[in-house]
Amino acid sequence: MAANKDNAMNMTDATTPVSKQTVEREEGFLNKITHFLREVLVELKKTTWPSRDELTKFTVVVMVTILVVSIYLFAADSIIGQIATKLFDIGTSSPH
Repeated sequence: MAANKDNAMNMTDATTPVSKQTVEREEGFLNKITHFLREVLVELKKTTWPSRDELTKFTVVVMVTILVVSIYLFAADSIIGQIATKLFDIGTSSPH
């Protein structure tokens, strides 16, 4: 009878830690997410956001920069394309 009690206790003890670990793991995961979100909110409160005027100025600077770089790349591509055409005689269909 004592052996049966020991076996019953061992089975209970063997299954209990698994469920406790699962619960602890889930609680730990939820705690980590909650902690992370709280830290995010704290950091967002420290952030200085640009004013509407600053945002407009920055947007204009970005758009002008994109335009200038696009024009430069278009010109460079056109010039290199013309050089390649003349250098490699691309585009002539005369079979020699």
